[in-house]
Amino acid sequence: MAYNHPRLAFTSRDPTTKRLMPPLIKAVLVDDERLARHALRTLLAGHPDLAVIGEAESVGEAAGLIPRLQPEVIFLDIQMPGESGFDLLSRVSVTFHTVFVTAYDAFALRAFEVNALDYLLKPVEPERLAETLARARAAPRARLPVAPQFGAGDVIQIASGAHRHFIKISDIRAIQAEGDYSLVATRDKRRILTRKTMAEWEQSLRHLRFCRIHRSVIINASLIERITRKASEEYAVKLAGESESFPVSRRAWTDLKKLLRG
Repeated sequence: MAYNHPRLAFTSRDPTTKRLMPPLIKAVLVDDERLARHALRTLLAGHPDLAVIGEAESVGEAAGLIPRLQPEVIFLDIQMPGESGFDLLSRVSVTFHTVFVTAYDAFALRAFEVNALDYLLKPVEPERLAETLARARAAPRARLPVAPQFGAGDVIQIASGAHRHFIKISDIRAIQAEGDYSLVATRDKRRILTRKTMAEWEQSLRHLRFCRIHRSVIINASLIERITRKASEEYAVKLAGESESFPVSRRAWTDLKKLLRG
């Protein structure tokens, strides 16, 4: 949801008072909890040089909102239904500061690995929020890291705990979501758990014969052995070497058909 904020019309001079005003910081709030967004918006209202120009309650909604509104800062929850806050950072290419706002401190290290401006714990303390906004005013926009795009013949390194696995892209059969991690299944029967989100994999593999057939599954379409129609407009695919079939969402079925026809 987007807002028409009255202060956006005059960021350099107030036509009524003729006073110079500081440039506005445009912000978007992303949190699946309405009360949490309301509490943060109330705190932010005490900072007249910041305007909340939009809110989103899911990663999907935020991914559509952010490119249109072009905020300087997003206040982003991490654990949300479906996709996490980290998934959002892989889905948008707009430049902005990211401030994670979460009830958990377990994600702090990863937050700074993706160049977060700050990491605030709920309930947010006004003093900590003021410090965060001071940093936002002083710093130029940070560019989001972009996931690399792989070639079919590339060999990539996948970190899993203390181990490093070297895998040829074409040898990946499927990738399944495991919370903020993913489980990579290979042709040689390996199952590798790694800290890489589905959105990051999708961005890296989208130009190859890989397809995200469900929000929690990406498959190597070159290895499809059988497609089964389970019910009206419901399908499942079986991959070579896999004993079980994977369901295909209705939205993904259209993308999969285009990929197979191409």
